[in-house]
Amino acid sequence: MARRLAGQTVIDAVNRVGAPEFDSRAIIAQAHAAGPATSARSTRWAGKNFANPMPGTTMFFAADPDARAVAEELITAVGLEPVFVGDASATATVDALLPLWFALVQQNGGNRRVALRVIQEG
Repeated sequence: MARRLAGQTVIDAVNRVGAPEFDSRAIIAQAHAAGPATSARSTRWAGKNFANPMPGTTMFFAADPDARAVAEELITAVGLEPVFVGDASATATVDALLPLWFALVQQNGGNRRVALRVIQEG
């Protein structure tokens, strides 16, 4: 697989629910040691929610410098607002949003149409 991924940007958008840790960096590094990578987490459940995102929904991501522009372009293309959290070492920060999102869904009776949005003044 490493040969097929050589020179490609890998975007990890997997929520590893039930895994010992959410972070997939080690798995990606094993298969793609030489290429740029990014980790993107939406505060939206996958599938049908990407087909009809709520306006202003944020997708948080961490990325190697060489992968940032590609990630921002793809996130914008699916109708979400990209918010850069930091380089690839910030993956755990991005992943930490998943338990928060689950808690919000639970507090809203299981309604998965719950999202986070960053609002900046000025």
